[in-house]
Amino acid sequence: MTIAISIDPADGALGIGDGISLTAFQRRQSVAPLVEAWQFGERDFGNGYSWLDLDGFTFGGLSANLSLCFAFGRLEQASWGVRLPGQESGGGWPSAEAIEEEIAFVRAELAEQLGVASIGDQMAFDWGVVWSQYDPKGGLPAHGLRYGRG
Repeated sequence: MTIAISIDPADGALGIGDGISLTAFQRRQSVAPLVEAWQFGERDFGNGYSWLDLDGFTFGGLSANLSLCFAFGRLEQASWGVRLPGQESGGGWPSAEAIEEEIAFVRAELAEQLGVASIGDQMAFDWGVVWSQYDPKGGLPAHGLRYGRG
């Protein structure tokens, strides 16, 4: 079963379905039990940063995964990816066209959710920053939000 993720334009809270709202700098201990049903992995870099990797979501109606970044135990950042219809889910490398389509889709959905006309590579808000752009190092599209001053 998949559940929608969304961003609240007022404070950047990450909504999971109708009942879960993850807020800026929320403690990992309070977030982890809320998302354990979707967790498939975690990463701890031993430098104060750790990630919870989640799957089973939709973003704008498309299948999506989500990673939550905690800096020193507090939610600082979220990143996600979507799977466009027809994209391989078996780990195949996306074409340049598929990357451009995904970025265009996520930017349009972000603009709609956040109540703005359009979003470029990134956009600052009072609560932080959202982005949707090509990551040349990873060779993939990158989408996310980071809490802090915009």
